[in-house]
Amino acid sequence: MGEIITFIQANGELTAGGALLLIVMLIVTGLLVPYRQLKQAIAERDAWHEAHTVSEKARIEMDGELSLMMESMRISKVFYNDFLKPVPHGESPQEGGSVKRGGSDVVV
Repeated sequence: MGEIITFIQANGELTAGGALLLIVMLIVTGLLVPYRQLKQAIAERDAWHEAHTVSEKARIEMDGELSLMMESMRISKVFYNDFLKPVPHGESPQEGGSVKRGGSDVVV
C-alpha cells in the first residue's frame, strides 16, 4: 500500500480512473474489505478467544486434579510399602490372615 501512495504522491494528481484503480487494487490485495466481512472476522476471533479461555481453565483444573491423584497414589504406595507385608509366591499366608488376590498378594 505504501508503494501505491508513494506513486500517487510522485505523480501529483489523482484522476477518477486512478481513484477507481486504487480502490480495485486495495480490494484485490485484501487491504480493503466490506464492513460485514470485517465484523464476521472479529466475531470469529472472539469465539476462538473464548474457546481458548475455556480450554485453558479446563486444563488448569485437570492439572489440579491430577496433582491430587498423584498425592493420593504416593500415600497409598507408602502405606503399601510400610504396613502390608507381601506374601512370597507359592506360600500360604500366616494363620489368622486372609489373602486378597489381585494386583498383588498381601497379608491383611
